[in-house]
Amino acid sequence: MITLPIAQRWFELKRVSDGIPLLWERQVVPLMRCNIWHVRGRDRDLVIDTGMGIASLRDAARHPYGVGIGVGIGRKSNSPVSRSRGCVRR
Repeated sequence: MITLPIAQRWFELKRVSDGIPLLWERQVVPLMRCNIWHVRGRDRDLVIDTGMGIASLRDAARHPYGVGIGVGIGRKSNSPVSRSRGCVRR
């Protein structure tokens, strides 16, 4: 498999409200752009991943989330969260 280079910074972060940051793929054209929601919980956090799966959500989520993700929901079978690579329990 050939690995192609991608943008240095694939995701952008915006705080929607207290406890709910939003990541989106800034390099994707607006019509196809997807959102990745992070909802903070008492015991675990939830990530709802509708992203394209091109860049590592796990790497992008390290800084803004700052906690282990207990549950992840992906929109397709090959998304990082659906494969459980993007979902880490600490």
